[in-house]
Amino acid sequence: MKILMLHSAHSDSGGAEIVVTQQAQKLSERGHEILLFCYGEQNLKRKNLIIIKEPNFSFFRHLSKLLIHPGGYRTIKKAIKSFRPDIIHLNNINKYPLTFLLPMKYQKTLRSVHDYGIVCPLGRGCAETT
Repeated sequence: MKILMLHSAHSDSGGAEIVVTQQAQKLSERGHEILLFCYGEQNLKRKNLIIIKEPNFSFFRHLSKLLIHPGGYRTIKKAIKSFRPDIIHLNNINKYPLTFLLPMKYQKTLRSVHDYGIVCPLGRGCAETT
């Protein structure tokens, strides 16, 4: 099976980041063809990994989070067209939701939620009392 895994952050630390990386590795070991796409500190393209550099300037980074990150959108669209995944696995896409979701029209998707950021964008625990 060809699986495109999307995640909004590439890092060697952080719970969701480690889970996604290990999941991709284990699925690959079981014979699945994996392509991992995420955002990070630099552009990088390997056989099974695409990292798109996040904008340096705070204004553009926040604007891209609200609207569409043009480079990310084009790269995801191109990856879907060339890789032709059987399924797209979404992981913590709340950082660039439109960039991730718009190119996926008519694609089979699966979503894993690793934290409560999607329901509490402040990330501080919406149920906290003051």
